[in-house]
Amino acid sequence: MKNVIATRVPAGSFFDLDRKDPELIRLREEGAERALPFALMERLVKSGTPYAEHARSLSSEPVTVAGATFGWFDAELHGEIADEINLTDYEIVQHTDERRAALTQALDRLSLVHPEGFARVREFVRGLLWVGLKPGVHTSSLTSSSDPALPYVITFSDKACRHIPPNTVSEQSSPLFLAENLLHEGVHQSISFHVLQRQVFADGYSAKTCPKIEIKWRAGQGEDRNQYWEIDRAFHATCVYNQLLRFRQFELRRDDLTPTERASIQSAYDEGLPAVRYLMRELELLREHFSPHGVELLADLRLGEANLILCLKHERPTSAPRVSTTVFINANGYLECDLGEGDCVVFDGALTPHGRTPLSAGESVTLISFGFRVHDQALRPLTNLPPVPR
Repeated sequence: MKNVIATRVPAGSFFDLDRKDPELIRLREEGAERALPFALMERLVKSGTPYAEHARSLSSEPVTVAGATFGWFDAELHGEIADEINLTDYEIVQHTDERRAALTQALDRLSLVHPEGFARVREFVRGLLWVGLKPGVHTSSLTSSSDPALPYVITFSDKACRHIPPNTVSEQSSPLFLAENLLHEGVHQSISFHVLQRQVFADGYSAKTCPKIEIKWRAGQGEDRNQYWEIDRAFHATCVYNQLLRFRQFELRRDDLTPTERASIQSAYDEGLPAVRYLMRELELLREHFSPHGVELLADLRLGEANLILCLKHERPTSAPRVSTTVFINANGYLECDLGEGDCVVFDGALTPHGRTPLSAGESVTLISFGFRVHDQALRPLTNLPPVPR
């Protein structure tokens, strides 16, 4: 099995909501699909609280994008559910046209620009809780969150349209920022699934007794738990950063961002890259707390990708109306380059689809390609691009 975080829910597994389980079958037959994640919650928490029955009081508005339908919850969140997932101070906000448009645009952005990220969200997210602080509550609002005790459900607030954690805040709201936060929580859910399905940490691992990792960029932000993270929490964060850095890399290559969006995404990228490097170093020093599978996951997280294409020979007839070129495909379209003998191009093959246009009659080309796993996730834009002769 490839050493990556889960991208699919295995059929017949505990998390398969379509499996033949008496309680899940009953909820499906009664048209209470929105309560299915809460039925799993009952079994994970094991408190005897009837979360699935509580969830029946929720209504949901379907939000469909690219063939995937998400349930946007409405009505009042039952107190026992709210208490269990740390939402005691919050209530579900009104479904307005403005919020509906922002949510649809954010999901649409993921589906069109980040299809792999959207595939993860559609696989691990079914329910959406858009919340706000209750009247009279005076505290800083969450941006987004998810709880391993409640699979398939993610929570976010209006702040998710302006804030890219940990420290980037825009004066202007944008569906792009909401898109990142939705992906953020979808990745968290997939990690939670993986950790519960496979052994990532060593036998006897305990979050209560394990060494803590100092989070220097959280200094002065209140509780010690925000400044010193358990190993599993740091692992979650590193996995999420790994995905979000790729999201930010791809967005920074586009030309349709507003100046505010570009500045915010660049700021978040510049802050995120050293953060993930720091977390990786700290986790590797504590690798004895991981299972063999967990150590393999760490190694995969550490590595980035760099690719080089070198032209060894290119023979082209002078009569050919057009020569064959190397083509790169990005979000803004096709980019062609004419590689002559000895020319090379460097790029990130994982993020940049590439190929070649057809050869003309009598034309031949010999290329050699190298792929490297590198010890960072730095942005690798296309370099050394010879122009195409016209």
